[in-house]
Amino acid sequence: PSSVKLESEKALQRACTPCVANAERAPALKDRLQHLAGSLHAIGGGEVLGEEPQSLEDTVARCESTVTALEDIRDSHEAQKSQLQGMKMKYDAEKARAEEAEASAAQSLEEQKRLEAKLRDEVARAELAEGDVARGKAELDAALDRA
Repeated sequence: PSSVKLESEKALQRACTPCVANAERAPALKDRLQHLAGSLHAIGGGEVLGEEPQSLEDTVARCESTVTALEDIRDSHEAQKSQLQGMKMKYDAEKARAEEAEASAAQSLEEQKRLEAKLRDEVARAELAEGDVARGKAELDAALDRA
C-alpha cells in the first residue's frame, strides 16, 4: 500500500498499488479520450473543436456531448429513412395503379379495334345488301316496264 495526497483531503490517503498504477495512466487516457472526442466530432461533421479540455473529466464530458450529437444525427437519419420507406411504398402503390390502368387501357384499345373491324364488316355487308336490293329493284322495274 501507498499513500497519496488528494485535493479534497488534507491528510495523505492510503491507496493500493493497482489504484496508483491507474492514476499514473490517467494522462495517457486523457490524451486518448481527446483523440476519441475529436474523431467522434469529425464523424458528426462538426466544426473544428476549440481549445482542448484541461482535465480528464472535461475530456469525458466532451466525448459525451459529441456522442449525444451523434445520437441526434442517428435519430434524424432513422426518421428520414422511415419517411423514405413510406414514400417508396406510396411510389410502388402508384406504379402498380399506373400499370393496372395501362393494362386496362390496352385491353380497351384491343376491344375498340375488334369492334371497329366488326363494324367495317357489317358496313360492307350492308353495302352489298344495298347493292343487291338496288339490282333487284332495277330488275323489278325493268320487268314491270316490259309488262
